[in-house]
Amino acid sequence: MSTEALLLVFDLALRGGVCMVLALVAGLLLRDYPRRSESRLGALFAVGVAAFAVWSGPDIGVRGEV
Repeated sequence: MSTEALLLVFDLALRGGVCMVLALVAGLLLRDYPRRSESRLGALFAVGVAAFAVWSGPDIGVRGEV
C-alpha cells in the first residue's frame, strides 16, 4: 500500500470513530435529559458535527486527473 492509501484509510477510520462517539453523545443526552431544551440542542449539534465530518471527507470514488 502506498502512503497516500494509508493516510486515506487512517482518515476514514478517524472520521468513523468521531461519528460513532458523537452519535453516542447525542443518544445519551436524549436518554438522560429528554425534556430539557439544552440536551436537545446539544444532541442536534452533535449530529450536525457528525454530518459535517462525513460530508467533508475525501471523495473516494473520484479517480483521475482533471
